[in-house]
Amino acid sequence: IATAMMGGMTARDLQDVELCYAPSFGAARDPVNFAGMIAANIMDGLLDTLTPLELIDSVKSGAFASSKTTLLDVREAASVAAK
Repeated sequence: IATAMMGGMTARDLQDVELCYAPSFGAARDPVNFAGMIAANIMDGLLDTLTPLELIDSVKSGAFASSKTTLLDVREAASVAAK
């Protein structure tokens, strides 16, 4: 990301940036590439976002229950129980 900033790259440029790839150490698509893809999808209107506060308000108001949104909670059971 620092190199992209110094090079004047845009968020959209990140999806195509070539980064080091070694199969035993990482995936062909780096998290930086994924960040660029997500940013491009948001800028192109292909992806809706929801902030944590918007989610909380939506759940409290009951609007979330009637939406077609799927919430995937990836916390471990101990983390959920610690609430």
